[in-house]
Amino acid sequence: MPEKQLLPDEPEEKRIQYLTNSAAKIEENFSYTHHFTEEELSEKKDALSETAIDISNVNADFADVKKEFKKQLKAKSQVMVDLISALKFKSEQVTGTVYMIDYQDEGVMGYYNEKGELVSQRKLLQGERQLSLLRAIGEN
Repeated sequence: MPEKQLLPDEPEEKRIQYLTNSAAKIEENFSYTHHFTEEELSEKKDALSETAIDISNVNADFADVKKEFKKQLKAKSQVMVDLISALKFKSEQVTGTVYMIDYQDEGVMGYYNEKGELVSQRKLLQGERQLSLLRAIGEN
């Protein structure tokens, strides 16, 4: 009947020498099940706890990085939406200073940007027609 363990109190080198000399055959890369001792189980549990903590920390860092990349992606996506809209409509909505010039003869108010481009126009309001009369009186 085979013993559970051979030469447990001998140094590993001496035990391997005995096993080599006594073996009928030696097979390399043979897979077998190793049952853990209580000490080995405790070490595995400690390693598992440390690994779980490390994973938790990495996940927290990942969430922060993901949040930052998401913010960058949102900004870039908005730029892309704006560019697509500009290309689609071949124009863009601009907010800026306009200079309103009244054309009394035509009854129109022209809106000019700082480049001197006509950006909008509308009919003169009743009060704006009177303004030109006051201006005409002031010029005389």
